[in-house]
Amino acid sequence: VSSYLKEIFIDASNVRLSGLIVDQDVNVGLNLSSTTVSNITIENSRIGRVEMGSSNNVTVSNMLVRNNVIEGYGTVATSILLYTISNVTITNNIIFTSCCTAPSLRVTGATITYNVFMSDGNRGVDANLVANNFDHNIFYGVNVNLQSGVSINNVWTDNLSFGGTQLTFVDDGTDGNTGSGNMENVDPLFSDPPPISRDWNNSYDFTLSASSPALNINGEDIGPSGGLTPFDPEGNLLPLIQTVTIPSTIAVGSDLPVTIKAKGN
Repeated sequence: VSSYLKEIFIDASNVRLSGLIVDQDVNVGLNLSSTTVSNITIENSRIGRVEMGSSNNVTVSNMLVRNNVIEGYGTVATSILLYTISNVTITNNIIFTSCCTAPSLRVTGATITYNVFMSDGNRGVDANLVANNFDHNIFYGVNVNLQSGVSINNVWTDNLSFGGTQLTFVDDGTDGNTGSGNMENVDPLFSDPPPISRDWNNSYDFTLSASSPALNINGEDIGPSGGLTPFDPEGNLLPLIQTVTIPSTIAVGSDLPVTIKAKGN
């Protein structure tokens, strides 16, 4: 059962958030100054956005954001906003743009893998993307063009774009943005395709059909079903016991057979 919260402030190290519904922001280090916040995990949750401050000299290190639905809270709020960071991984999430003009990301120096970015076909992924590694992501209804002179030195490898109006990855060396193996304007062929939309529904199925062009690209599937921790809308990262079967009677001196069925990544 998930816990429902309006907003969270993380002002300490060694924090793990899991199984939450956060209507607005998960704020990292916003109340601190000139320090490092480290060893943060945000997983298996449905949240508005992840944010850290740009002017309080806080560094976030060793942060993992995985298996979440990030909905892009607010009218102009970027879904994930991370400035001074070290060893940050954003993986196997469903990431929406918010409404109006806000993009999906404003991030520097992160590893961004196996996510699906979703929108209505009219909004973009970037605002100040600097020195990030994008690998095996699906951009579904999200424009992938970059702001000239602002989004620089990113590496794009084995990503896929579909359903937007600007679907060409900037991987040709412009502004230091490089990459290879990207598929442009290619339908990922989800098993049960969601609409090109900014709205989440628990019925969406992001697994890839047997004929998907995103299957087994350099040994891994593109999108949230790839990698070591495939996205699970039920959010069961740790094993969740579903059934325990024990016989009603057993002979004296005999072993007790127990069958346990569990689910987890």
